[in-house]
Amino acid sequence: MSTQELLQRFDAAVAKYIRPQTMPIGIKMVPAGEEPPAKARQPKRDYGYRYAICQATTAARKLGWTMAIGKEDLSCPPALSYFGFRPRESYLTEGNLGYKMYNESLEAASNYDNDDVLYFPEGKYDYFVVGPITRIDFDPDFVVVYGMPAQINRFIQARLWKDGGMMTSSFAGRGCAGWAVKTIETGECQIVLPGNGERVFAHTQDHEMAFTIPLAKLEEIMVGLEGTHKGQVRYPITTWVNYEGVFPPHYRKLEDYWE
Repeated sequence: MSTQELLQRFDAAVAKYIRPQTMPIGIKMVPAGEEPPAKARQPKRDYGYRYAICQATTAARKLGWTMAIGKEDLSCPPALSYFGFRPRESYLTEGNLGYKMYNESLEAASNYDNDDVLYFPEGKYDYFVVGPITRIDFDPDFVVVYGMPAQINRFIQARLWKDGGMMTSSFAGRGCAGWAVKTIETGECQIVLPGNGERVFAHTQDHEMAFTIPLAKLEEIMVGLEGTHKGQVRYPITTWVNYEGVFPPHYRKLEDYWE
């Protein structure tokens, strides 16, 4: 089975079991020296201005565009370091970006920006590429689906269908690179709680979360979605309706006239 066929099957499974409001998207980090897909839009080249990574993600999942973001296209200063397009400067790692915004001290702020899980190696990649999985012509490193908490919960259940146990993910309420780095470096699914920047610049809504799935785990997730669905774990969440409701006394008084 080709990757494109796999992605089409996964898209159908997501539509059946999850019903998200936006399109599942595929993300690929293009190695240094390689070109992005020919049909991908590059903001600086095509529009004359730069995008943040999260803007490209929104354009892909809501508008259906395939976007390629390289060094010249990326407007978000910390993301330039996180994605390895620029050096990891001491000004960043000392905590200056988060100080008095997210943390009360430079030391506390530096605990975030010194975390290696935020960074791709400098110079390893030239482009971040994203597009809807039913339209892309490249093999993504991983797939991302946005949804409401109950929908993301279905992915967690699907991931644990075979192995059981619990999933773990990291959250800081900020940043866009951590989930991409961890998904690629660990080969494991990640639960994503979008940060402030994404909600400001990319219009991700209050109710939205996301789930990342490495390409190698798509089949496993599909099996888990089907298995848990058959086990009566479903979305929309099933509600119990087999009971007799209690109505106000003045409603019940109407029954006295029928007695």
